[in-house]
Amino acid sequence: MKIPSLTICFLPAVLLVLGNQTHVAAAPSSDLGIGDIPAAILNLLLSPALQVSQLNIEMSVLTLLLNTASLNFDVVTPVPLVEITVDRMSAQIGTQGTPFFSFNQTFSNFVLSGLNPINSGIVPNVELTQGALQTLNVISNTRFDILSATYNLRVLTVNGTGGIPLSLPAAQLSVPTKLDFQCP
Repeated sequence: MKIPSLTICFLPAVLLVLGNQTHVAAAPSSDLGIGDIPAAILNLLLSPALQVSQLNIEMSVLTLLLNTASLNFDVVTPVPLVEITVDRMSAQIGTQGTPFFSFNQTFSNFVLSGLNPINSGIVPNVELTQGALQTLNVISNTRFDILSATYNLRVLTVNGTGGIPLSLPAAQLSVPTKLDFQCP
């Protein structure tokens, strides 16, 4: 089935129709997609659709001993007609190209729909990649970069079920960040 280029403007409707007929295979090939829409194009179309609008990092005295922190973040998608469910995310977060935080988290109910920000919930055991003492040097930063991230997600889910699986690489500069150091 050949899809005219004008149809790309109506991607949600096209994905709905084609999603019932075909699926994205879990193969490493970059040319697999939905119908005649290659996965690389789907990734390109969806990558601006997931934006972290707020990052909240919590550190404590225990952080200094265990070299881990916890965080949560708000994600917004400007594609109001498409429900997206995030199953897993891995990310390197830092500043000026240096990663300070790293995590790989599985989510059980992280469903994005509409234009409202959705919170990830607490992500525990976030590794301090530069060590606790070096991380204290950037505690006053109000913005961090998502240097690299991979979202394993499903598009066109209904209440978090079903959908078309995709792995979406991402990066984002200057994410508003609240870094909180809690003293007991």
